[in-house]
Amino acid sequence: MWAELIAFFCGLAVLVALLHAWSFRRFSIRGCHVLITGASKGIGLELAKESVRRQARRVTLVARNEPTLKQAAQECNNVAKEAADGGGRGSAAVEVVCKVLDVTDEEAVMAYGASLAETDPADVLINNAGGTVTKPFDDLTAADFSHCWRLNVMGGVHMCRAILPSMKQRRKGQVVFVSSQAGQVGLYGYSAYSTSKFALRGLSEALEMEAGASGVHVAIAFPPDTDTPGFREESQTRPKITEILAAASGVFPPAVVASTIMNGVEAGLHRIPVGFDGHLLNWLTVGAGPVSSLWVTVQEFLTASVLRLVIAVYHMHWSRVVATHAHGPPTGPHTHTD
Repeated sequence: MWAELIAFFCGLAVLVALLHAWSFRRFSIRGCHVLITGASKGIGLELAKESVRRQARRVTLVARNEPTLKQAAQECNNVAKEAADGGGRGSAAVEVVCKVLDVTDEEAVMAYGASLAETDPADVLINNAGGTVTKPFDDLTAADFSHCWRLNVMGGVHMCRAILPSMKQRRKGQVVFVSSQAGQVGLYGYSAYSTSKFALRGLSEALEMEAGASGVHVAIAFPPDTDTPGFREESQTRPKITEILAAASGVFPPAVVASTIMNGVEAGLHRIPVGFDGHLLNWLTVGAGPVSSLWVTVQEFLTASVLRLVIAVYHMHWSRVVATHAHGPPTGPHTHTD
């Protein structure tokens, strides 16, 4: 009896290991041209540094502010030099390039994409540039919704329209959208922000199906609150209710978020969660999303029904918080961008 049980569990462990090993589409940043928008600070800057550490051939930093962009490039070069001097994975020979560009400027983005296609096409495009307007719906204007939409959604659309054609022509490439946990579940104060971040999921899933036929993989990352300059500014004025609701997930270091996203890219995931709560939300909200691997699909299948009960408890708690604090003094509007 015991021998049969031991044999069963050993066989199950081997099967799980084989599923895990066989079911991921492996990809390497090494030797790639990685292009990152919103790369002058925060998550974008850490993604650039991580690309350097993983021996990207070229890292292009895209943002609107030239002084901070140049400073970011210097930090990336320092990372490359330190890694090379210390015998690490980075390479002092990596080329770090700055491009001052507003991703919401369709004409400028398309012209840049055409130029890039003729010189050094991007192998990896990370659409990280974004911003938020954090305040209750009654205090939002149409301009607030338009701002989030233009930057968070249309900025990524413009970059994809500019960069994807060369990837499809070469039948290889990776496109990554940086969404948010607010793109998986809507919270008080984030109606404008969540609208845009939820939209990225639909965009990424449609593009994964379309571009996948041409050998291009599309991924979407859902980071939690991250200790970036933009987040610190937002935290000073965002509604008290939003602060209470978001506190449960904690605030992550940008380097941890960037490393997790890059691990997901190299593992060939479509949906890339960050942190324990991120994995729970990922399993719960996958719905009819693309299949990253058999191993991930098994996890999603086994956890979905139980997690529905867990999130129901969360929602009851959130409703009580809102009911308790909804009539407090209003806070002023706040907007931050990349």
